Amino acid sequence: METGGTSIISYNVQWDSGSSGSFWSNLAGFSSNYLAQTYTATSAIIAGTSYQIRIRAKNYWGYGPFSSVITIKASAAPNQVSVPMTSIDVLSGGIRVNWAAPYANSEVIDQYLVEAQQTNGAWV
Repeated sequence: METGGTSIISYNVQWDSGSSGSFWSNLAGFSSNYLAQTYTATSAIIAGTSYQIRIRAKNYWGYGPFSSVITIKASAAPNQVSVPMTSIDVLSGGIRVNWAAPYANSEVIDQYLVEAQQTNGAWV
């Protein structure tokens, strides 16, 4: 990053609040010097919505141009699977496990992890 020979004294972090880049809101750093390298915003986030973020630096001479815009999609882990139903398959002698898909929280569930506890207590 080119600083013009002076130290960075602040960063300005903006997001589009879910409006696809048409209205930018300041998250941090515009009204005061802000040098943290991590910022977390947790309010007004809607699962399944895409948000855009951009950042710019400030030195003695003022703010530089904004970074390239990055897009992130807010999602959440799926809910817990309800208690599965188990039965013995009469043809194969194997165990059959059935469950209802949980609420996916705005994302596709693309796999499940099924574990069984052995008689020695180990999970496989």
